[in-house]
Amino acid sequence: MQKQTHWRQKLGAGLLALTLGFAVSSVNAQNLITDGDAESGNVKSWLRVTSVSDDAHEGKHSFQVNGFANVQNKQIIAIDPEKTYTLSGWFKSAGEKPSKIYFGFAPLDDKKRTIYPWQINAIKGTQTTLVEACTKTDTVLKVADASKWIAHRNCAAAFDVAADFSDLPNRKISNLGITAVENKGDHWEITFSKPCKQAKEAGTAIRLHRTSGTYIYAGAVNKIVPGQCTQYTAKIKGHSIKGTTIKQFWAGTQYVRILILANYAMKKEGVLLIDNLQLTAE
Repeated sequence: MQKQTHWRQKLGAGLLALTLGFAVSSVNAQNLITDGDAESGNVKSWLRVTSVSDDAHEGKHSFQVNGFANVQNKQIIAIDPEKTYTLSGWFKSAGEKPSKIYFGFAPLDDKKRTIYPWQINAIKGTQTTLVEACTKTDTVLKVADASKWIAHRNCAAAFDVAADFSDLPNRKISNLGITAVENKGDHWEITFSKPCKQAKEAGTAIRLHRTSGTYIYAGAVNKIVPGQCTQYTAKIKGHSIKGTTIKQFWAGTQYVRILILANYAMKKEGVLLIDNLQLTAE
């Protein structure tokens, strides 16, 4: 790759800083991200980063990603919900077309397993009970009341639920896809497009869940990155009680990886440069 003009030289004093309404944490705060500035000269700390570029915002290097990629750091970072975290990074489009990004966190539970949105997106007022036992291969559930349930491809049933949502993230989830919700008089029937995957006794408490955005996009949501170095930042603190949000860590989050959907929905024409990724706590 031909050497490009240094980001700072190109922009001079006119650096463009896009924040989501928050200030960047003090430069003296400890950066919790290992090799967030690419100064190691390699991509060993990151997943799906294409290469290291000599076009840098600061220092000698930045990360380069060609085409669409789900970029995450290999490092797993422990989270304290009592602290306020500031996430920031510098991005620049370097391809034929402006890159588009999502920027935030991949949430992990206490066992360092990924937390998915359908495991925590509980629909209020939908808790009910099975009136008949089900097997893993059943596609129809018989329940006491499904009057607030809906038939939708993005919906699922969660099993062994708690009224206070303390079961979240709930991993006892059916396949996504509800095709029908019917009142049969003395009970309701919920029909799924695939087997429910759960074997449960009559009386088991269940609840309607739905899916949504896959990660915590605190730093940027579907943002078009200009050809000038642009900073995106956000603050995040605490756990949400239920449901997905970009302002708090999802229920059950104990660890995170830094997450960038780089060149989103783009092919080879997308080239993104990434530099000075930081996560600080206070």
